[in-house]
Amino acid sequence: MRVKVISSGHKLSEGTEVTFNTEYGVGKGLWVGEVPNFRSTRDVELDVQEELIWGDTIVEVPSPEFAVSEQGGRTILQGMIESADANEVCVLRIGNSILLIHVTGSCPSPGMFVSVSTGCVLLYDTNL
Repeated sequence: MRVKVISSGHKLSEGTEVTFNTEYGVGKGLWVGEVPNFRSTRDVELDVQEELIWGDTIVEVPSPEFAVSEQGGRTILQGMIESADANEVCVLRIGNSILLIHVTGSCPSPGMFVSVSTGCVLLYDTNL
């Protein structure tokens, strides 16, 4: 996903707190590695390590839109389930980007638009 870091905060053991802008909205996360210049746009891989719970931290949404936002200290990622397997691992598509998520409970069906609420999104620079 293409992001632009618009501010940074505390440096933690997992990474540096950042606010980032995407074509789908603004979110917050932890940048793993050296934080780039604020003016540069970077290609990153997003990672959600927390286990998501169907009906709680991941829910179906009626609108087929991609979105990134921040609400109540949590980052919201909205996208489409690309695929799901028997081990409760799903591929979430947000525009041209995909990320693997682990869902406890019923796995959403491919083609379903969902909203994921997470306490931490990790951003890894792909150096592309």
